[in-house]
Amino acid sequence: MKYSSCLLGTVLLASALCTSVSLAAEVPPQTFSINNATVGVTALADVQKTYGVAEASRVSREDEADVRVCYAHSSPNGASFLVFESGPMGGFKQITGFRISILRPSGNCVSTKIDIGTLKTGNGIRLGQGLVDFKKAISV
Repeated sequence: MKYSSCLLGTVLLASALCTSVSLAAEVPPQTFSINNATVGVTALADVQKTYGVAEASRVSREDEADVRVCYAHSSPNGASFLVFESGPMGGFKQITGFRISILRPSGNCVSTKIDIGTLKTGNGIRLGQGLVDFKKAISV
């Protein structure tokens, strides 16, 4: 099985992190969780209980394309976005990936009361993190 988790943001020069279970020997498993949502474990329905009801939409028009739900939060520090995806590997029910970003994704995002900008992965990766701290959190 291959699950993926992407974290996008201003981690110095807007660098991005994408990981998959195939790298599990190198990537700490905490990388695959954020705010009690874990790739391959948590259902999209549970995500909606936490962040609010959002209509799942197809990521692309391809057959069996992933579906996603998108959340947005505005704060004095700016807007932040959190996208959860599910695909065939998750039976379109369990999350197979997530992205957190300050860049607005395409499509509709539902407002949430949870301050997305303060969230971090289980191993401490967060938006706005400097490159040195980022490398400490995930030594790949």
